[in-house]
Amino acid sequence: MKLLMSILKEHKLKVTPQRLTMMKIIREKGHIDIDQLYVNLKNEFPAISLSTLYKNVGQFLDNEIIREIAIPNHKNKYEISFDEHPHFICSECGNVRDLKFGDEVSVKIQNLTGEIKNISLNIYGNCC
Repeated sequence: MKLLMSILKEHKLKVTPQRLTMMKIIREKGHIDIDQLYVNLKNEFPAISLSTLYKNVGQFLDNEIIREIAIPNHKNKYEISFDEHPHFICSECGNVRDLKFGDEVSVKIQNLTGEIKNISLNIYGNCC
């Protein structure tokens, strides 16, 4: 929880129980859509509104605390932005899995392009 609190403070966002719980849920689930996040958050904070959730998700996106993953024919999902990495996305069920570049691939890319600042790579296939 201290890590999540420090992330909010670093971005000059007020540390609230709702924001901490949102981040905790996103971190625990790995990849979650807005409806699933709302259901999970509602369990902890029954009075929270959908508009409050959207407002906070927007602030998290603006501050690059979370990343949005666009999934064709499914709801977009969100993840905590700890590191840059590509994703495998199932075209059937919308499941998202993180992929890691090995050191060899990263070195080759850096040799071609210089410092890697952002990775936006989605690989689509079927897991089911």
